[in-house]
This record gives sequence, structure tokens and C-alpha cells, in this order.
Amino acid sequence: MKKIFENEYQSLFFDDVTSTLAQYWTEKTTFLLESTYQEEEIHFTKHLEENPPKNILINFKNFDVSITPDLQIWLVTEMFPIYEKNGVKKGALVASEQLFPQISILQTIEEHKFSNIDWVVFEKEEEAMNWIKGEK
Repeated sequence: MKKIFENEYQSLFFDDVTSTLAQYWTEKTTFLLESTYQEEEIHFTKHLEENPPKNILINFKNFDVSITPDLQIWLVTEMFPIYEKNGVKKGALVASEQLFPQISILQTIEEHKFSNIDWVVFEKEEEAMNWIKGEK
């Protein structure tokens, strides 16, 4: 994977072989403001639009923010349609180690279950990548 963006909250990588845009959240998300989270998601979608992938992998292992119901709605109505419009077919999520962020991530995906994107949550990144590649 080739690194295409990095700041204090996230790193983005692109894998040409699997057509995967990968987002890795850092430990600095502990004190992330809601507005900053939205800005970070907008960074992600800008890169997604510049080089549309078939797959996205979002690694929440270090993510320590609960996504509020308002942010969940924002993601589902504003961000996820951009993913679909750009041809994303699979969304692999690597689970957060924190309970409340994990619950909020699952709620967000539940809100978006009727989309054209196949969302799956994994405990390990290796499992997520194998699923993206179509391996077991």
C-alpha cells in the first residue's frame, strides 16, 4: 500500500492491486471534536473521489470517539452516498478496541445497511483484507 495522506488523526493508503483506499485512525482521536471529525471524513472522501476505489478499509483499532447520532446521520446522508457514487462495493471495518466507539460504529453501519455497499466488521485487519481479496 502506498501512503497518500497523513496528519495527526489519520493516515490514508491506496492499494492498486486490490483497489482499496485504507483509513487508519490514530490514538489522537481521544479528544477529537465533532467538527474536526467531519473535516477528517471530508479529507477521506476527497481522496476517494480523486482515485475511486472498489473497496474501502477503515481501521478503527485506535479510534476512541463515540460517533453521536447526529454524526451517524451526517455520515449516512452526506458521506456514504459519495462512496456509492464513486463505485465502492465493499467496506471492511476493523473494530475499535473501545466499547462505546465500537457500538457507535455498528449503529452507523446498521443505518446504512440498505445501500449497495457490503459492510462487514472484523476484529483483525488481516481478516478484513482477506475478505476484500475474496479469500477466507
